[in-house]
Amino acid sequence: MKDGPYAIIFFATWCGTCRSELPVIQRVTSQRRDIQVIVTSDETPAEVSRYMKKQGLDIDAVANGHGIFAAFGVRVLPTVIVVDADGRIAFAEPGGGAVSNGLSMLIDLNGKQSSK
Repeated sequence: MKDGPYAIIFFATWCGTCRSELPVIQRVTSQRRDIQVIVTSDETPAEVSRYMKKQGLDIDAVANGHGIFAAFGVRVLPTVIVVDADGRIAFAEPGGGAVSNGLSMLIDLNGKQSSK
């Protein structure tokens, strides 16, 4: 991962909202190769890999991310955190709508960073 901005998206395969948002993440990241997104779950790597494969998703995910969840105090899924180019949290939102809002913020920040 290079310097920001980037988004960390916390999810679980059992989370209905997360499951509906994962295809959105894949679509946006495949269309916008200039943005950085980290997807993380506190499930085992095998569980996450099996789910991604079953759903036909090609998203890199950090599985077994207990430490990442704890570091950011994540208790609601999905949760999206966007970190700006200076390493500061620019956006943090849990629940439904968080993914779309966070990706919009990331695209906006990336555009500002690119124009510097």
